[in-house]
Parts: sequence; structure tokens; C-alpha cells
Amino acid sequence: MNSFLEVRGWRATRDTAFEALVFIPGYNCSLEYAIKRFGQLLSLGEFPAHIKPFVFSWPAGDLTMYFRAIEQGVESDRTAKDFTDFITRLKNSGCRHVHILAHSLAARLVMKSLPLLER
Repeated sequence: MNSFLEVRGWRATRDTAFEALVFIPGYNCSLEYAIKRFGQLLSLGEFPAHIKPFVFSWPAGDLTMYFRAIEQGVESDRTAKDFTDFITRLKNSGCRHVHILAHSLAARLVMKSLPLLER
């Protein structure tokens, strides 16, 4: 069984090390919408095969839940721990570099998580 994600049009490289591009959608953005927009960016951007895409989703709420999304989402210790665990697992799996694309309110999650990450 192949444990790697296969993306049509990407060629495998001999080098097992890779780079990750992690997209974190902003407030009031469903996972489905985030994946579609990120996929569009990847398609139009013609990224090299060694850069692997990932989406980190968090409880982003909807129009009526802005302050709850902040409290229980981007500024929550649990979400920050989940994000740092995710980044750590990427690094432990052979990822050379992690590039983060955080939209809108998701930037607060990244800023909260940075001090928790080991270099």
C-alpha cells in the first residue's frame, strides 16, 4: 500500500525530503471552500513537485460567531497545540521547510503558535 498522497500531474522526485505549503483559511471559511481556493492557487502557481500542499482547518465559525471563533478557535491553547503538533509531525516526516499561508484571522493562530514551536 502506498502511504503517499498522489496528485495527478506531479512527478515523484528521487529525494525523499520535501517542503510543505500549509494553508490556514480565515474566519467564516468552510474547509470545502478553503480546499477549492487553495487548489486553484496551486494549479495556477505551477509549484514544483517537491512542495506538498496541506490545509490546516480550525473552528472558524460563521457570521454570527465571530467572537466565539476568536476565543475557541485562533486564540485557544488547544488549537495552537494541534497546529504545533501538525508542524512538528511534518518536520519529523522529512519536511525540509514549512511555508505557511495564513489568511485573515488565521494569522493570529500562527502568531500564537510560533513561540511553541521548537527550531
